[in-house]
Amino acid sequence: MRTPNADDLVNQVLRAASEGDGVTQDDLRKRLTFAFDMYEGSAAAPSLAQILRFSRRTHRAQQRLLEAKLVCQMQGMLRTTRLGEAFLHAGCRRIDEATLARLAESLPTQESLPLEQAQPMQSELADTEAAESESEPVLDAKALMAATRLKYYRHGKDLYSVTFDADLRTWTLEIWFSGRVVRARTFVMRAPKTGHARAQLLEAAMRVNEIAVPHFFVDDRDGLYLGVDERQENIDAASLRSLIFTLFSVAADQYARLYRLVTSEDALATLEAAYKRSGS
Repeated sequence: MRTPNADDLVNQVLRAASEGDGVTQDDLRKRLTFAFDMYEGSAAAPSLAQILRFSRRTHRAQQRLLEAKLVCQMQGMLRTTRLGEAFLHAGCRRIDEATLARLAESLPTQESLPLEQAQPMQSELADTEAAESESEPVLDAKALMAATRLKYYRHGKDLYSVTFDADLRTWTLEIWFSGRVVRARTFVMRAPKTGHARAQLLEAAMRVNEIAVPHFFVDDRDGLYLGVDERQENIDAASLRSLIFTLFSVAADQYARLYRLVTSEDALATLEAAYKRSGS
């Protein structure tokens, strides 16, 4: 297979950075890995050399975007700038001087500085973030969780969890109010490190991602999670309750099928019988 080049990666990185409150390096890596099938056991069957080459090109693409001021890094998140948003809106594919100059014409001076211009000092970034936060209403996470009429547990200022009992297991959903985004996720299972079962599991998870709002992802410890993000301005008690139930519904609905892919029918039957006995 052909390893995506830096130009292929630019648009994907920009789109990820433009969503919600931005994207962490970890989430970006996972998103790009799945978007280009550059993981062990994928249908594209990349070699180890191709996976390593893809990782290097991803890093170079991000560096080029930072140098061109199409993205910036703030509070551990990669976010698009106004110039980056214009780049996306115009459907541009390559970063070159002529394109950047054309896009910068309609933007404020600070967004159209030459490429060699020094980056803003950290104090300036902090002042910008403070001004943005003051202009936005502060979300009362505790009051919002209480208004969902769900039994929840508070684990810190911005982290909550909700627990549901289902046919095969108990599900714990974590809800995190982070910046301007509400993030919810639940642990599904530990993915096999290698082999055919891992390939089947990841392929099935990607198929669900194509049709469902919650998305599956694998962390660095091979944990398969189901998660969903939503901007805080779109959240009220009713929509938060709906988001939580949607996440739980998709997880419970897909669990048996995914479990069979990494174990066997007999193992699932044993699990189901044991869980029913524990509830009696």
